[in-house]
Parts: sequence; C-alpha cells; structure tokens
Amino acid sequence: MSEITQVSDRVNKIRKPNSLVFPLYSDLHCRGIEAESTAGFVESLGNLCNAINPTAVINMGDNFAMLGREKHITNSELVKKYNELLGAVKQEINCPLLLMNGNHDAIGTDFYKADFWFNIVNGKYDDGLARRVDRKGYFYVDFDDVNTRLVFMSIPHDSDPYAEHPTPVWSFGEEQLEWFGKDALNTEYKVLLFSHVPFFYKYTGDMESKLSVWNGEKAAQSYISTLCGWIDDASAAAEIVKQKSNVIACFSGHVHIDFLREPYEVQGEHINYLPCKQVVTRNALGHSRDGSENLFEMAIDVMVFNPDSQEIDLIRFGDGNDRKVL
Repeated sequence: MSEITQVSDRVNKIRKPNSLVFPLYSDLHCRGIEAESTAGFVESLGNLCNAINPTAVINMGDNFAMLGREKHITNSELVKKYNELLGAVKQEINCPLLLMNGNHDAIGTDFYKADFWFNIVNGKYDDGLARRVDRKGYFYVDFDDVNTRLVFMSIPHDSDPYAEHPTPVWSFGEEQLEWFGKDALNTEYKVLLFSHVPFFYKYTGDMESKLSVWNGEKAAQSYISTLCGWIDDASAAAEIVKQKSNVIACFSGHVHIDFLREPYEVQGEHINYLPCKQVVTRNALGHSRDGSENLFEMAIDVMVFNPDSQEIDLIRFGDGNDRKVL
C-alpha cells in the first residue's frame, strides 16, 4: 500500500461530510524549480490532493532559499521564479492555493515589502477566496457554510532595504493589528490563525554578528538581530486574541522543527503568548546550511478540521508523525 493511500485512509477515517481539509506545508526553501527535490515535492503534493480532494492547500511561507544572499538575484528574476514555482504547484493541485508570506518571501529574499508580495500573489492562485487588504500581505478566508474563518498574518510587515544597515521590521505593526482586531477577528465564526513566525519564537544566537545581505540592487551589511529576531508585538496581538476568544489554534512554520505548544507555555526564553495551542510544521524539504540539498524526506501535514466538534487532527505525509491538536 502506497504512503498516499495510507494517508488518504487515515484522513477519511476522521473526516466528516462538512470537514475542512487542508494540506499544509512550509519552508520549501527551494533553489529553483529545476531542482529534482522541488519537482518531486510538487508532483507528490499533486498526487496527495488527487487522493484526498482537499478544501484548499495552505503554503505557510519561505518558498525560496537565500537566492539574494547567495546569488544576488534581481527582483525581476525573483518574481519570475515565484511565478514558475507557484504556477507549477497550482497546476498540480485540484483546489485553491492559499499563500502567506514568510521572512524570505521578499525583495532580495531578505527584505519584505508588502506590495512586492501582493503583486506576486493577488488574485492568481486562491480562486477568489482570499479577502486581502489592498497592497498588504495579510488576509482572511471565510467558509460560511461551516462558520469558520482562516486568518493569515504577515511577518515581517515592512522593511527599509536601502538603509546603511537594512533592517526588516519583525513586528505585525499598528496597521495590521488594527485590522486584526477590528476586521479579521470581528466575527462570530471560529478562527484558525496562521503566522509564518510562531508567536513563541525568539532568536537566541549571536545578536551582534553582521551578515552580508542583498536588497535586490546592491549588497549591504545587516546585524543578525534585525534578520533573525522575534515578533516585537506578539504580546499585543495575543491580547487582541484574548479579547475576542474565538481563535481555537494557531499554525506556523519558520523553525524547521515540529512543535506543539500549549496555551501560555514557557520554555526558556520561548513564550507562547496565545490563549490557544500553537502548532508548527517542520520544513517541507531539508537543506543543509552549506547550500547543498540534504535528502530529507518531504513533510506535509494534512489538517482535518471538524467544525461541529472543533476537533483538529494533523495527518503527516512524509517524515514525521500524526498529531492531535484539539
């Protein structure tokens, strides 16, 4: 029995007629659509979707590796690669593709600008589901028949790529937080929240080191702390979640390891500020730090959400284990 058949059987065992089913993947970090591993991932994702007939596929960000730092790729070349990769994914799946930005989905793959990402994804892949704010990265999707809303945050929310020491802004920002409270969570629907960077994440390495970066036009130096920090206003966003009390779980990528954090859980310097569980899906493909491809098995979570019971299960295709969220 093939792995896809096994995953399909486990999904169908818990799936109800009104369940929402979403294959989730994050941190593909591919170095070009021509890479054998990337092509294999896209094909496998398509085969999986054909087997389970999902509601939508959710891509949680960081599609490309550091093409700016490593190859000084121009912004126009980067846009072309995005169109090739996302177009190939969309062609293989039989459902909408919901796309959120990661910290590498950016100008020069280091510096996030909302309009740059907006122009890549707006109206092209989600079959009209995403209710995006004009020129911004954040949005939500409603499934009215089951009273469920998916909310997708944008982090980092903006950058100044042309400063002497360019500094991405690792925060949601006041404008996004206002939208989050007054629009995104202003609903009677139950909410599944998505943020590429987990609310509990905090970089604990050498904050004073400098790194060579690329802003799409020229090389510069930036401090590690500005590129690998934490969400400065995570606690402010969490306060909004607490006031609304309709967010039942938050899903992320970024850290390349599977995590399941309890509400308010503290582990060392890592704090889950949220009053709900925080779930992290590891990187979809493994890559070594020297730029060569490491032949890890792929990892895709298939989320099965049963709205009536509000149960959430993650069925793993590839490397890793199934997980019960709620």
